[in-house]
Amino acid sequence: MSLYNEDITFGQLWLRNPSGFVESANKTLSSIYLKYSELPNLYKELINNEIVRFYVFYDCIFIETQNGCFFEKISVSENNSFESFTRNYFFNEKKTTQIDYWFSEKEQKVFFTDIEFLNISNNSLKFILHLKEFDCVTGITEQRLKEQVELFFINPDSWFNFVPIIETPKICYNPNTSNYNISFIFRSKLKQFALISIMVSKKRNYEITKIDGIVPFLTLDLENSRHYSLL
Repeated sequence: MSLYNEDITFGQLWLRNPSGFVESANKTLSSIYLKYSELPNLYKELINNEIVRFYVFYDCIFIETQNGCFFEKISVSENNSFESFTRNYFFNEKKTTQIDYWFSEKEQKVFFTDIEFLNISNNSLKFILHLKEFDCVTGITEQRLKEQVELFFINPDSWFNFVPIIETPKICYNPNTSNYNISFIFRSKLKQFALISIMVSKKRNYEITKIDGIVPFLTLDLENSRHYSLL
């Protein structure tokens, strides 16, 4: 099976609590989940233990449900149970795609990105690129980049009034150039393959410095394509 055809299914998460007993996550992490009770759709998934993805970074956890995801730094309370390190919370609501993340062990930070589709016109594809940062030391998530991108195409045939298939982006980092690369695949009505590559400079305060792409079924007009910050 192709990696691009993987299905997302719910699963139940079980964890070992500070006392060493294995319990369902909705019990072990109940005090952390309570912070999200103001978000009824998410909270319902959490208390029903409907988890899509889970990961651990040192004393921090990443949890994703169908509605979105969040990162939390955890600690152990005086009554020997897990609790949140901070009262603040940041929920990343799912937009068009799931997130992809890059963990910097040196900085002890997780950088994560997703794509928010806006629309397709007769000759352009418009979307928002999000890049956020979770600090494993402070437990705080901050938005680093929110950029609206409009890619123009030359002579697009039958290219409007539909939502393209946009797959989860991939993020990687080059420490020698201090550049992030965020790439994603999108597909036409006929499910034809296209690849967009975006370079983000960390040196220049998380600024898009280059956009490139391979779109075999269209001619990408990079000269007229544009982007601007929404922050």
